[in-house]
Amino acid sequence: MSDNITERVAKHMKWNQYYSDLQIPEQWVDVSYGNDLLPSFTTSGSDDSYHIFIDSYDLSVRKSNTMEATDQDEVLLKRFAVVKNGGEGEPPVFETDDFNELLTWLAPTVNDKLDILTGEWERYCKSQELECMSAEEMDTVQDLTADQKIYIDKFIERWDECASPESAVS
Repeated sequence: MSDNITERVAKHMKWNQYYSDLQIPEQWVDVSYGNDLLPSFTTSGSDDSYHIFIDSYDLSVRKSNTMEATDQDEVLLKRFAVVKNGGEGEPPVFETDDFNELLTWLAPTVNDKLDILTGEWERYCKSQELECMSAEEMDTVQDLTADQKIYIDKFIERWDECASPESAVS
């Protein structure tokens, strides 16, 4: 698809269409703001909830949004990005393209979240052809590219955030 057609599709898709393929949980609160790139919800109205940004199911729209957010469109941003409520501008604590995985991650148990992150870590190691070991260990023992180092550092932060006692409250 040409860039002009992609831009037209992206400009004509309304935010509520971004998630029209999803069953949004009733307790989520729509907090979408017109100046944001993506529509968003919180898991509740409280300060200890999560803020979820949802990109479109349409890959051409996601490509356009990724370009606007990162000035590149080779590696699409994940469809779902979660930050702590009030953490706008902070890196996501969780990202995925799978809505069911998102719902599981938002479940109240820390172990579920750590299991999902473990799976994500194993997939990342495999995709990067890295020996699978703990992220903290890998950060010190393997030759890594700058992008790998950035990913690993952010992954460690996300792991620590999930493993912290206050993360048990969703």
